[in-house]
Amino acid sequence: AITQGPTSADSIFVSGNTTINAAGQDITLTNGSNILDGSISLIGNNVDLAGVTDFGASTISGSLSATSGRTITDSGPITVAGTTTLVTTIASKDVILDNAGNDFGGAVSVNSRNVTLVDQNAIDIGTSQVEGTFSVTAGGAVTDSGVLFALGDTNINAAGNDVTLDGFVFFGGAVSVAGANVTLVAQTSIDLGASTITGNLNVTTEDGAVTQSGALTVAGATVIDADGFAVYDVTLDNFANDFTGAVSVNGANVTLVDQNAIDLGASTITGNFDVTS
Repeated sequence: AITQGPTSADSIFVSGNTTINAAGQDITLTNGSNILDGSISLIGNNVDLAGVTDFGASTISGSLSATSGRTITDSGPITVAGTTTLVTTIASKDVILDNAGNDFGGAVSVNSRNVTLVDQNAIDIGTSQVEGTFSVTAGGAVTDSGVLFALGDTNINAAGNDVTLDGFVFFGGAVSVAGANVTLVAQTSIDLGASTITGNLNVTTEDGAVTQSGALTVAGATVIDADGFAVYDVTLDNFANDFTGAVSVNGANVTLVDQNAIDLGASTITGNFDVTS
């Protein structure tokens, strides 16, 4: 294993790149005074780092944890068999892991401002707080296994794959999705951004209205449920909407607009119902 002491005298400062090969062994470099200016490329088991700025090509057979006072990026593909936890300790810093070769095997938890995650396969979002924009691109399904606070806009690109964010989720901005079957559950209101869904769309709010700020194209059925703890309005009034399958709504005052024909599925509406096609 590779470790270091806790005092400032034990800290590591590297102005160039760092390569650590400890295959099968843990790497624990968590001194808060570390400064790693260049990329760090790792081969190890469980890896815990402080002061990282850029990940080079890395293969981690256990879990990855990284804390930094600067933006965390990648200049090479990262493969992590276990969970990944990324934290930036300064509010103005981001996490941008956008290498197309990344592969996160376990849940990915992030606490940062703007966050970009790319996974060549499926990705599981763990407990996370994203203060700004949250962007996820995956070559497989997108799921969640922890509490998610996405306070800015959320953009999920998993074209051809399912997106299921149905845990304890708070969306602060517009939620835009490209995917097959899409399930979104929001603890408060939700604003649907421009989305292309090749399967079914299911949206549930536990305590808030459903609105939109971008056009929705849904090839399958659409189910909107806005009557969790109370009954809230559903307003999907973008003139570029295109709902191919049946549209079922539970809500108070409901407005639906479709640029083509619309098929109304089983619905319970306690207020006014306005449909334009």
